[in-house]
Amino acid sequence: MKINKTNYIGEVGLDFSNKYIKYKDRQIEIFNYICNIASKENKIMIIHSRKAEKEVLNILIKNNIRNAIMHWYTGPINSIDDFVKNGYYFSINPSMLTSIS
Repeated sequence: MKINKTNYIGEVGLDFSNKYIKYKDRQIEIFNYICNIASKENKIMIIHSRKAEKEVLNILIKNNIRNAIMHWYTGPINSIDDFVKNGYYFSINPSMLTSIS
């Protein structure tokens, strides 16, 4: 995987929604692989997480990812603190501000 010509990697992550849960193990394997490379190259990561917040956070921490932005976050509110405590950011857009989720 050639990522040395970019400062960013995204959008990558885990999606454990009903449609994609059958690929859970493969998603975790690939996300770990990408995070490992990103960590060595000190890349900024744009992260997708759907019904997989704990797993995403654990993989980011395990791979020593320092620069991550959670894209269009819809996970539990109580997980936000865990991401923030580890120095991760959230992208916010007008649609998110009017959404009930």
